[in-house]
Amino acid sequence: MTGRLARRAAGLAGTLLVVGTIVFLVFQVLPGDPAQIVLGTEATAEALAQLRAELGLDRPVAARYLHWLGGVARGDLGRSLSYRRPVVDLVRERLPVTIPLALLAMAVTTAGSILLGVTAAVRRGQGVDLAVLTLTQLGLAVPAFWLGMILIIVFSLLWPVLPAGGFPGWEAGAGRALSHLVLPAIALAAARVAVMSRLVRGSLLDVLTRDYVRTAWAKGLPERRVVYGHALRNAFIPPLTMLGLQLGALLAGSVVVEQVFSLPGVGRLLLHAISSRDLPLVQGTVLLVAVAIVTVNSAVDLLYIKLDPRIGPRP
Repeated sequence: MTGRLARRAAGLAGTLLVVGTIVFLVFQVLPGDPAQIVLGTEATAEALAQLRAELGLDRPVAARYLHWLGGVARGDLGRSLSYRRPVVDLVRERLPVTIPLALLAMAVTTAGSILLGVTAAVRRGQGVDLAVLTLTQLGLAVPAFWLGMILIIVFSLLWPVLPAGGFPGWEAGAGRALSHLVLPAIALAAARVAVMSRLVRGSLLDVLTRDYVRTAWAKGLPERRVVYGHALRNAFIPPLTMLGLQLGALLAGSVVVEQVFSLPGVGRLLLHAISSRDLPLVQGTVLLVAVAIVTVNSAVDLLYIKLDPRIGPRP
């Protein structure tokens, strides 16, 4: 087991190195002069030269890459041009909003997809199955920002039970803070629930035809025990792949939802960095999101082995 974890850790480190290199190179090959983009066409030559030196643009690409890579290894992603503060500090201040939002959206995705997927699979061909399939079609068709506005109108204006936006901070109390994340989490999770519930339904329909499930039915076990105790554990392994990808997508896809609900998270920070052409902040934020996605997927791989040891590599 130790050797397996070591191989996984080495693979994760190599993947992160490749991801970091790609993120750096992408920003190097973008057309235009970053200093000119930041300062505008009216900037003087002296101001452009000063900003190029500040960004390290006056050095060769290889030297800039090694300097940037050394900073990343030390946890230094540079300084924001618009905030004049370290990128790491800016992102760290906003993680207490984005991470709970993504986790809450993941909880909604998991619970909703299991409930709808299992219900549709067990009642295959019946009215409930058709209703679930129709609902998932709607979930796939509705954009997150539009659903977010509808949720605000319904649950904050017409029926004021949840806040319309903003975030009071965790110091205001966990209950109050979470209440500001409920509607954004639902808007963020709706499309994922539609995808995952269809995947759970298809996987569970396949498992329900297996011999060991038929044996459980023949023993007279209750439906809940057969479905949730025997079939769902194995049926959930393929959807687990998608869940790992969905968590990364939730972290990256919170940009629009955070803007709609005025949440001071990483997504809104990235949107501000793009609009203000703050290249160090954009580069650092994109790298951290990519690292989060890669780390989550690696954790999902380890969870595979926990659910089914046959999936792991040979010793």
